[in-house]
Amino acid sequence: MPSWALYFPGVPGLQAAGTLDLADYSVRVTDQGGVGLPPEVLIAPGYVYQKTQTHPRIIVLTLTPRARMVHQNVSRERLARLLSPDYVRGLPMILRYTGAVRTLELPVVYASEAVPAGPDLDRSQGNPLSLRFVAYDPLWRTTTSTTLVLGSAFTLTIKYLMSRSVAGWYGNLSTLNGAVRALLPAGADTLFVGGDFSTPGAWAAKVVFTGGVPVWTAMASGLDNSVRCFAQAADGTLYAGGLFTNHVAKWNGSAWVALGTVSGWNAYCMAVDSAGVLYVGSDFAGGQVFAWTGSAFVSYTPLGSTANALVLGADGNVYAGSASSGLKMYTGTSWQACGSLTGSINALAVGLDGTIYVGGLFSLDGGTTYVNVAQWNGYALSPLALGLNNTVYALVVDPILGVLYAAGTFTKINGGINLPTSLAMWSGSAWYCLDCDLPGAETNYALACGPAVTGLQLTVGSNVTGSTLLPGGTVVALAGTAATAPVVALTGPGRVYELQNSSSGATLYFDLVLQTGEVVSLDMVAGTMTSSQRGNLLGKLLPGSAWGTFKLLPDLDNGNTLFLFADTTVTGTITWQERFWSLDGADV
Repeated sequence: MPSWALYFPGVPGLQAAGTLDLADYSVRVTDQGGVGLPPEVLIAPGYVYQKTQTHPRIIVLTLTPRARMVHQNVSRERLARLLSPDYVRGLPMILRYTGAVRTLELPVVYASEAVPAGPDLDRSQGNPLSLRFVAYDPLWRTTTSTTLVLGSAFTLTIKYLMSRSVAGWYGNLSTLNGAVRALLPAGADTLFVGGDFSTPGAWAAKVVFTGGVPVWTAMASGLDNSVRCFAQAADGTLYAGGLFTNHVAKWNGSAWVALGTVSGWNAYCMAVDSAGVLYVGSDFAGGQVFAWTGSAFVSYTPLGSTANALVLGADGNVYAGSASSGLKMYTGTSWQACGSLTGSINALAVGLDGTIYVGGLFSLDGGTTYVNVAQWNGYALSPLALGLNNTVYALVVDPILGVLYAAGTFTKINGGINLPTSLAMWSGSAWYCLDCDLPGAETNYALACGPAVTGLQLTVGSNVTGSTLLPGGTVVALAGTAATAPVVALTGPGRVYELQNSSSGATLYFDLVLQTGEVVSLDMVAGTMTSSQRGNLLGKLLPGSAWGTFKLLPDLDNGNTLFLFADTTVTGTITWQERFWSLDGADV
């Protein structure tokens, strides 16, 4: 039979700790939650949220005595004595319910004396009593905790092309035998790949995800050298540019067909506007940009140096980045400089708000602190924090999240924090590492988001193959009906980069190296991060970390998927208590 009890922690000099068993009573529970607020909104009592004043949760126990009158009086007297305002007014206690499956507790403060709940109609049974409690934390919790070992980092062989899913899982997409230099997602399930490989097919290939499985098709016919860029028109027409003969070609369904007659230059970048006009950037005559009219190429005024990147802005204008002539916008008759930078541009991308992102090897306004990545807002160029410490070769913006990804040869972010690999993510306020470590001194040449049907969040093309360090995954399924903050323990030695709950997107980013035997406890209940050797380490959390909101979520079909990205020598555990909004959902 379910049972109720009140636990008193005890107050020195006033009352000893103890438990009041309510077995002599049948218990009915009623409660009143915060008025007008969803359970996810936690506002201090008395404050106003959206014109509604918040209130703590009120718990009322109505106790009906089961015992005969003589025992009832004794029980009631003991209850009244223990709940006397002289002892417990405003002091915390625990309301405890033991069911068939688990025991739940709710921290409460006693708010009123034991009073009759109704008229004394039957003296043989006695009056029911009403006890009123205030629960400032409205959630019931289990009396026991659950602990799981977090999955350790592992290695996976990657061959020039790596993917990361929205859920946080990595995969090797290819059996390529050479560097990938160009990527283009198309439709819901297709990815075009270009580069220096000869298998499958030379220089270009298509991968279609059938039932989530990548199926490769060669697209070599008509090519004799590397593909460096792709573009696709709204009608599906696919273009490629590169170092091959004639340098610009169109795919006719079975082979690449040359566009016009091109000689004396290579194509390094291309873009297609809404009218279907193809723009091609080259190394011809000081950085010539050409436009394909459908029958011939029309040349624009040279940029002044090799055109390495082209993009169509949200304003419909063509933007170009070059080897030494900065960022420029075509006005319809000439190129107009966009800000001032010193160095080379290799990549351009357009943000969801129309911002033009610029990547390369450059500084702004003659500065010496590394930048190499910047943004153009239509009026001025500005750095993204301190930028990245070496060359950026590729940029891409997630079309849903708006997050900017960068790839290249850089090794540091945020003024000196080491990266595991030359990939980084810009959140809008700070740079973060990606949770992988490609082998050797890699150069990442190409980035793409998608295709959509595969659930791929990011695809990376590089010049390396071999064992890649990836984060270990752990699935945590909650039995509770409310989110709960866990406690994570990490044991060294080794570097810790991040901990992510991919089910919620909440991520903790670290600049943390653990010593041998050092244990760092991240108590997200108490809000502390403590080392067994160095004390408080909250300063090792990087800006943008979801500290204070990192929780395990209930009601997920596949549970919470956690990824710990750290050296293979680092081990970790996660501990949590189940929490419930009410006893009805507790399966007790």
